[in-house]
Amino acid sequence: MRRVLVALLAVMLLATGCSLLPTSGVVHREADAGRVSPNDTAQFAPPGPGKGDSPTQVVKGFLLAMTAVPLTTRSARSFLTAAAQSTWNPNRSTVVYQSSAIDPLPDGVRVTLGDAQHLDSRGGWLGGVGAGNGRLDLRLVRDSGEWRIANPPDAVVVPEWYLDSRFAPVNLYFLDQTNRVLVPERIYLPRGEQRASTLVRALLAGPGAGLAEVTRTAFPLGTQLDLSVPVGPDGTAEVPLSEEILGLPPTRMSRVVAQLAWTLRQVPGLTRIRITSGDAPVPLPDGRRDFGVQEGDAFAPTVRDASDRLFGVDKGRIVAYRRGSTVPAPGPFGRPGYALRSVAVSVAESRIAEVGGDGGTVFAWAQGGSVRRIYEGTDVLRPTYDMFDGLWLVDRTALGARVLHHSGGQVSPVDVPGVTGRDVRAFVVSRDGTRFVAVVATTAGDRLMSADLLRTHAGDLIRPTPAHRIAGLPDDLGRIVDLSWRSPNDLAVLGRSQDVSQVAFVSLDGSPGDPDQVQADLLRGRATSVAGSPDGTLPVYLEVAGSRVVRLDAQGHWVSAGRVTGLRAPTYAG
Repeated sequence: MRRVLVALLAVMLLATGCSLLPTSGVVHREADAGRVSPNDTAQFAPPGPGKGDSPTQVVKGFLLAMTAVPLTTRSARSFLTAAAQSTWNPNRSTVVYQSSAIDPLPDGVRVTLGDAQHLDSRGGWLGGVGAGNGRLDLRLVRDSGEWRIANPPDAVVVPEWYLDSRFAPVNLYFLDQTNRVLVPERIYLPRGEQRASTLVRALLAGPGAGLAEVTRTAFPLGTQLDLSVPVGPDGTAEVPLSEEILGLPPTRMSRVVAQLAWTLRQVPGLTRIRITSGDAPVPLPDGRRDFGVQEGDAFAPTVRDASDRLFGVDKGRIVAYRRGSTVPAPGPFGRPGYALRSVAVSVAESRIAEVGGDGGTVFAWAQGGSVRRIYEGTDVLRPTYDMFDGLWLVDRTALGARVLHHSGGQVSPVDVPGVTGRDVRAFVVSRDGTRFVAVVATTAGDRLMSADLLRTHAGDLIRPTPAHRIAGLPDDLGRIVDLSWRSPNDLAVLGRSQDVSQVAFVSLDGSPGDPDQVQADLLRGRATSVAGSPDGTLPVYLEVAGSRVVRLDAQGHWVSAGRVTGLRAPTYAG
């Protein structure tokens, strides 16, 4: 079901209109043949309305017409009145549903959509449409003697089974609030020769509602794409932009380059980018006329120069592991003699914090200094750092969770509406410092709650936004016991039912995510923690009761972790 839904959503998006994608014409294949369905050449041209069709038949035909292949809304418009045809704007959004029921009304037809979800005009996932919004009350009137729909929804409405594997989730890249790193936003687009153009249009449209408060774009307001982005036989894409792109300061132009490079590197065969305006190349700050898609690594979403070592506890000290080698962690914590329950390491390994064996005392060390006790509490969950070297703590008290932030030598309480004062089992903060995610236990079951972290231009914390629920948790995950990162926009969520443990990969926006991502096998055993990284190339580890650590291999199997098998409290930096 997950794979079907992801491909479906992208197919729907192509049909939504001309703001980003065409409503008619051929859908071209690209050179990513290994991911194309054998039925890729199949075509389906739904019929228009029949003479004398009843209102119910007209509505059924209208819904069917939106599943055309090649994708077009031309047939769907024929079910509308002449007036509605001129005003219908299907590119406003896309709605996907699992089931539908059609019932007659005195002046039309009611369509009730089961488990309806929707996307914005760029292909960004918006989630459930809300109570009552999965119902379409369509008014039908006589037009030239035939029943036609007078009030179509400004959306493409398609069923879940509408599948074409030429479509996939991709990322747009925007800048964090300090212009230091790129923050990805997942959207759903078709594979094909038009992908470069579609990606640039979506990038210029700016971030969606879910990231609007914590990201920004380097493109000047009003920047537009002129027609399309052609890709030459040598792999160079020409990005023709409006005159707003001219005359940018060098630092801002370098951010534009980073956004384009990271976004367009997802197009197969595209290797270089040339920005033009008015048919003339736009020179880069160093005088070059084009740049490679691997440019912009200084703004990498995983944070440039972040440590890729796995840390953990071994014989009363903190050790670091990488590529078969285990060495003591930097600083005093690398020496034995500590009672350690959990640890956190900053992005550059310049700071380390640990929760003592009593579960309530937190000690911290900064490079060049000594170990200091910074907090005395009750039951402190595994701490974490962000890229600003801010240390985040959650203390499970008798009155509910206290969220705390340690920066500048001070520990300050942080009010996270929807999390503070609740029963919190685990939490993470994104390495880029934009998001706080917690597992909150409720009488209706465990929930993932996410809050944006608003900051100044310098990176100082202002406040969190009220937390909202992340959808997409599997129904059979069981009790959630821990979570970590799997990529900058995906979580690894550890659930447990009796003696069976399971890790599910969940998107921050609640969307189905990448259908080709290998899912993890069930594990026989009581896993107590999961260690993952925003760098998706690094392995995911589980700590299992009995001082055992296992690793997720490329096939989704849990295997021996080798030299780190006996490591306790494994975690990555940041």
